[in-house]
Amino acid sequence: MSLELDKESYLMEAAKNGDDRAFALLIKPYESKVFALLLRYSGNPTDAEDLFQEVFLRVWKSLKGFEWRSSFSTWLTRIAINAAISFQSKRQEVQSQYIPTEIELQNEESMSSNQAEIGFKASLSDEHSPLKEILDAALKKLSPQMRSALLLKYQEGYKIKEIAEILNCSEGAVKRYLFDATLRVKEELVSKKVLR
Repeated sequence: MSLELDKESYLMEAAKNGDDRAFALLIKPYESKVFALLLRYSGNPTDAEDLFQEVFLRVWKSLKGFEWRSSFSTWLTRIAINAAISFQSKRQEVQSQYIPTEIELQNEESMSSNQAEIGFKASLSDEHSPLKEILDAALKKLSPQMRSALLLKYQEGYKIKEIAEILNCSEGAVKRYLFDATLRVKEELVSKKVLR
């Protein structure tokens, strides 16, 4: 067991026993990552801050039930994703500001995957890019599960197995979400004549 995992285990046990300081030290390394994830889901800092508070309140209340069946990071991310999905389903109009930075669109006839990646990165750096607006529109049409799978895979860098744990589904379901989401985004780009 690594030193970091030993420290995390110690902090987890202390936090389970009501140690507020241990809880603060336990969550500190994950705060910015969780906030960034919630910001992408909510679309604005105020909602992200509210969700952030809700997530860590849920974590605090659920600590005693944590049994190390998955890593603390995976468990925390699952709670954050579930809170974000609940938030979205409560909203009248679902808004998504998440734009994956590495969608693997493979359309050999019109552009190589390397060209597509360069185009996506360039468009993402420009808030007013037409491609960014098209991607926003396409991503708003995806189900929460598809959007979550894309976010976790391409933005956060999680592996299929980890995404399955977070979304509480099979690895096959995650692969299907990623396939369907990529296909739908690609179809949107073709319909807008960004791809042929």
